[in-house]
Amino acid sequence: MAKLPTELLTSIFTYAYTDSRWTSSSKHESCPRLEQVLRESIRCTCMKDEMSYTPKWKSYELYSPTLFPYPLAAVCRQWRDVLEDVPVFWTRVVALIDRRPTDLSRLQKQLQLSKDQPLDVFVLRRPDAYEDSDPREHDRCRSVINALMPHLQRCRSISFDVIDTSSLPSISHDFRGSAPLLTSLTLNARKDDGKASGDWNSVSMPQSIENPFKCPNLTSIDIDGRNFVYACLDLPSWRDSLQSIPGKTGLSRLTLSNFSPGSAEKDYELTGNDILEILMALRLSFLSFNNVDFSSDVLSLGIPQINAISLSATGLRASFMTLLLHGLSYHSPASIHIERCELVDAVAPFSHCLSLTDISAEVDMESFLDHWGGYVLHVLRCPAFNDWVLCSYRPDPSRPFWLNIEDCEAFTVAGLRALVQMIREEQPMENVTYEVRVSGWGPRAPTDAEMEWFETHLDRFRWDAKERHEKMLLP
Repeated sequence: MAKLPTELLTSIFTYAYTDSRWTSSSKHESCPRLEQVLRESIRCTCMKDEMSYTPKWKSYELYSPTLFPYPLAAVCRQWRDVLEDVPVFWTRVVALIDRRPTDLSRLQKQLQLSKDQPLDVFVLRRPDAYEDSDPREHDRCRSVINALMPHLQRCRSISFDVIDTSSLPSISHDFRGSAPLLTSLTLNARKDDGKASGDWNSVSMPQSIENPFKCPNLTSIDIDGRNFVYACLDLPSWRDSLQSIPGKTGLSRLTLSNFSPGSAEKDYELTGNDILEILMALRLSFLSFNNVDFSSDVLSLGIPQINAISLSATGLRASFMTLLLHGLSYHSPASIHIERCELVDAVAPFSHCLSLTDISAEVDMESFLDHWGGYVLHVLRCPAFNDWVLCSYRPDPSRPFWLNIEDCEAFTVAGLRALVQMIREEQPMENVTYEVRVSGWGPRAPTDAEMEWFETHLDRFRWDAKERHEKMLLP
């Protein structure tokens, strides 16, 4: 192999590169312009419909020792020289920031080797390095951030996955200038440590009015709530980048996570009502709030109405949860997923699909579902789901109905039968399907006669649940 000519080695490495970028079924593997696409980073148009195509990196383990191109570059000097001669080979930047961090000089060398090519950046820890706290994480992240920020204008995607929110880059202070290629921004932390992200050892200068941070082609954001709040307060250019403009793809996915206001006054400057007002201008395919706490006024006039095809809410307090669902009442989402949220005074807006997980027994689920009106309901580990809910629920008999109950033990077979009986008495439409499935832990299973009744009155019925038997050990 050491005697192979440079041209042949380049071809071999090119196919190793494409194997890390495209699946084996890709139509582009036989593209006659493949090497030109790789060397010049042009868009490939070899698909039959002539739609332009930009490949992406495969999503396998970024910490793997076989990750292209590092092991190949370590074989010998000739191989490294050949690899270093193709800038696009070095456009996946992976920096580990746990207790065995990536060498900073290697990171800086890779950024130089990639020249002016678009970059995909991944900053993360090894899978087993998220369990404990790491007091040095912030400093390691700062070193990586300082090395990356001069190359922001050519970043196509940026992904951080760390322990503490304060270790993340600050949108308000670290991101400067235009990022015209940036389409995906992920700043994910496992917990909110109550501190603002950024450089703690220096006073950040305000953003330049002439050259503020803006990302006009951003389509996906997954960041911590404090970063989002501070950016909205500090950077009008950031808010402008989020707007939906005719002729522009616009932001389609937004996730805000892990934010609880702390001691800083700035944490309280944006309320839940303000957040919804910012989101009013967006047309989202996916909106998610995970463990964020925004003070909210559900009694205010003119609650902003937001537009999202799919909503996911996890760990939200009652006031913001109620406000959020009010804000979705006009533009009905197709699907809603709610997990571990407080639903006091909340009412489910219409959606085709509704998924409820870990809803406590204190919640009045009967009132919550009173005006829902959808036709796919999935209930998982919800002590609040009982016979009162089943007997009072009124699905539209003109629509198909699918009920999936998993790990719920507070209802009975009689309650479920009452629901099915009610549906049948409403004279349902022909060719409309009614399905019920019960799985996981559940109440007493139906008898053979009850099973026959359900199978007769439903198009599909399946009971896989098992009753939990708690036996006392007698001496």
